[in-house]
Amino acid sequence: EMSHPELGERLLERVAEDLKGLAVVEMKPELLGRDMNILLAPAKVSA
Repeated sequence: EMSHPELGERLLERVAEDLKGLAVVEMKPELLGRDMNILLAPAKVSA
């Protein structure tokens, strides 16, 4: 919701935490216009 951007940020941070080991956060959650964005990349897999 536009009136509570901190809730969206917390949700995206929780998703990033849940994906730890599978993905790496390249860009922390940030509000860009009306959208909240986060950039995740695949984590390096050790063979």
